[in-house]
Amino acid sequence: MNFLRLGLLAAISILLSACVTGEKFGDAAHNGLPLTAGAGRIYFYRDQLFFGMARQPAIDLNGRPVASCAPNGVAAVDVPPGTYRASVLGDTLDVAVAAGDEKYVRCSIAFDWLTGHGDLEVVDPAQGRAAIAGLVYTGKTQLAAQ
Repeated sequence: MNFLRLGLLAAISILLSACVTGEKFGDAAHNGLPLTAGAGRIYFYRDQLFFGMARQPAIDLNGRPVASCAPNGVAAVDVPPGTYRASVLGDTLDVAVAAGDEKYVRCSIAFDWLTGHGDLEVVDPAQGRAAIAGLVYTGKTQLAAQ
Protein backbone atom coordinates (compact mmCIF):
# COMPACT_ATOMS: atom_id res chain seq x y z
CA MET A 1 0.00 0.00 0.00
CA ASN A 2 2.86 2.38 0.78
CA PHE A 3 4.37 1.66 -2.65
CA LEU A 4 1.06 2.61 -4.25
CA ARG A 5 0.98 5.93 -2.40
CA LEU A 6 4.59 6.62 -3.23
CA GLY A 7 3.96 5.85 -6.89
CA LEU A 8 0.91 8.11 -6.93
CA LEU A 9 2.87 10.97 -5.34
CA ALA A 10 5.69 10.51 -7.86
CA ALA A 11 3.22 10.57 -10.77
CA ILE A 12 1.57 13.75 -9.49
CA SER A 13 4.97 15.41 -9.02
CA ILE A 14 5.99 14.56 -12.57
CA LEU A 15 2.73 15.89 -13.99
CA LEU A 16 2.96 19.15 -12.07
CA SER A 17 6.60 19.72 -12.99
CA ALA A 18 5.72 19.52 -16.69
CA CYS A 19 3.48 22.60 -16.44
CA VAL A 20 4.84 26.00 -17.25
CA THR A 21 4.86 28.22 -14.18
CA GLY A 22 5.36 31.90 -13.77
CA GLU A 23 3.59 35.21 -14.19
CA LYS A 24 0.16 35.07 -15.85
CA PHE A 25 0.00 36.97 -19.11
CA GLY A 26 -3.11 38.90 -18.01
CA ASP A 27 -1.40 40.01 -14.77
CA ALA A 28 1.97 40.76 -16.32
CA ALA A 29 3.56 43.87 -17.69
CA HIS A 30 3.75 41.84 -20.95
CA ASN A 31 0.04 42.36 -21.45
CA GLY A 32 -0.08 45.40 -23.71
CA LEU A 33 3.54 45.26 -24.86
CA PRO A 34 3.95 47.81 -27.63
CA LEU A 35 3.97 46.31 -31.09
CA THR A 36 7.11 46.93 -33.11
CA ALA A 37 6.45 49.72 -35.64
CA GLY A 38 5.25 48.37 -39.00
CA ALA A 39 5.03 44.80 -37.66
CA GLY A 40 2.27 42.37 -36.78
CA ARG A 41 2.19 39.94 -33.86
CA ILE A 42 1.41 36.24 -33.65
CA TYR A 43 0.56 34.79 -30.24
CA PHE A 44 1.17 31.06 -29.94
CA TYR A 45 -0.56 29.47 -26.97
CA ARG A 46 -1.46 26.12 -25.50
CA ASP A 47 -4.31 25.98 -23.03
CA GLN A 48 -4.22 22.18 -22.97
CA LEU A 49 -3.03 21.40 -19.46
CA PHE A 50 -2.84 17.66 -18.88
CA PHE A 51 -3.14 15.82 -22.18
CA GLY A 52 0.34 15.47 -23.66
CA MET A 53 1.90 17.73 -21.04
CA ALA A 54 5.26 15.97 -21.20
CA ARG A 55 5.56 17.06 -24.85
CA GLN A 56 6.69 20.67 -25.25
CA PRO A 57 7.87 20.80 -28.86
CA ALA A 58 9.29 23.85 -30.59
CA ILE A 59 7.00 25.86 -32.83
CA ASP A 60 8.79 26.87 -36.02
CA LEU A 61 7.91 29.89 -38.12
CA ASN A 62 9.30 29.62 -41.66
CA GLY A 63 11.67 26.92 -40.39
CA ARG A 64 12.99 28.92 -37.43
CA PRO A 65 12.12 27.93 -33.84
CA VAL A 66 10.31 30.88 -32.25
CA ALA A 67 8.28 29.47 -29.35
CA SER A 68 7.48 26.35 -27.39
CA CYS A 69 4.14 24.55 -27.43
CA ALA A 70 4.23 24.35 -23.64
CA PRO A 71 1.11 23.53 -21.63
CA ASN A 72 -0.41 26.60 -19.99
CA GLY A 73 1.96 28.91 -21.92
CA VAL A 74 1.79 31.81 -24.37
CA ALA A 75 4.55 33.39 -26.47
CA ALA A 76 4.50 36.45 -28.73
CA VAL A 77 6.31 36.75 -32.06
CA ASP A 78 6.56 40.12 -33.81
CA VAL A 79 6.87 39.75 -37.58
CA PRO A 80 7.05 42.02 -40.63
CA PRO A 81 3.91 41.90 -42.81
CA GLY A 82 3.73 38.71 -44.85
CA THR A 83 2.57 35.10 -44.87
CA TYR A 84 4.29 32.72 -42.50
CA ARG A 85 4.28 28.95 -42.23
CA ALA A 86 4.01 27.76 -38.63
CA SER A 87 4.78 24.12 -37.86
CA VAL A 88 4.82 21.82 -34.85
CA LEU A 89 5.18 18.03 -34.77
CA GLY A 90 4.19 17.52 -38.41
CA ASP A 91 1.30 20.00 -38.58
CA THR A 92 1.66 23.18 -40.62
CA LEU A 93 -0.45 26.30 -40.84
CA ASP A 94 -0.07 29.40 -43.02
CA VAL A 95 -0.72 32.67 -41.20
CA ALA A 96 -1.07 35.96 -43.10
CA VAL A 97 -0.10 39.00 -41.03
CA ALA A 98 -0.51 42.68 -41.93
CA ALA A 99 1.06 45.62 -40.11
CA GLY A 100 -0.75 46.14 -36.80
CA ASP A 101 -2.42 42.69 -36.88
CA GLU A 102 -2.57 40.42 -33.86
CA LYS A 103 -3.12 36.76 -34.73
CA TYR A 104 -3.80 34.02 -32.17
CA VAL A 105 -2.67 30.47 -32.91
CA ARG A 106 -3.71 27.69 -30.57
CA CYS A 107 -1.32 24.75 -30.33
CA SER A 108 -2.40 21.37 -29.03
CA ILE A 109 -0.92 17.89 -28.93
CA ALA A 110 -2.86 14.84 -30.03
CA PHE A 111 -1.69 11.25 -29.81
CA ASP A 112 -1.91 8.55 -32.41
CA TRP A 113 -0.48 5.04 -32.24
CA LEU A 114 2.82 5.65 -30.50
CA THR A 115 3.72 9.27 -31.03
CA GLY A 116 2.16 12.66 -30.64
CA HIS A 117 1.41 15.10 -33.41
CA GLY A 118 0.75 18.79 -33.27
CA ASP A 119 -2.37 20.70 -34.16
CA LEU A 120 -2.26 24.42 -34.97
CA GLU A 121 -5.38 26.52 -35.38
CA VAL A 122 -5.95 30.25 -35.90
CA VAL A 123 -8.65 31.41 -33.48
CA ASP A 124 -10.86 34.47 -33.36
CA PRO A 125 -9.05 37.43 -31.71
CA ALA A 126 -11.64 37.78 -28.93
CA GLN A 127 -11.35 34.07 -28.11
CA GLY A 128 -7.55 34.23 -28.28
CA ARG A 129 -7.29 37.27 -25.98
CA ALA A 130 -9.57 35.60 -23.43
CA ALA A 131 -7.59 32.34 -23.61
CA ILE A 132 -4.13 33.84 -23.11
CA ALA A 133 -5.07 36.08 -20.17
CA GLY A 134 -4.81 33.13 -17.75
CA LEU A 135 -1.72 31.53 -19.31
CA VAL A 136 1.93 31.93 -18.36
CA TYR A 137 3.98 34.30 -20.52
CA THR A 138 6.96 32.41 -21.93
CA GLY A 139 8.61 35.14 -23.99
CA LYS A 140 8.74 37.29 -27.09
CA THR A 141 10.65 36.80 -30.34
CA GLN A 142 11.12 39.30 -33.12
CA LEU A 143 11.75 38.15 -36.68
CA ALA A 144 13.70 40.37 -39.07
CA ALA A 145 12.29 41.32 -42.44
CA GLN A 146 12.22 38.44 -44.89
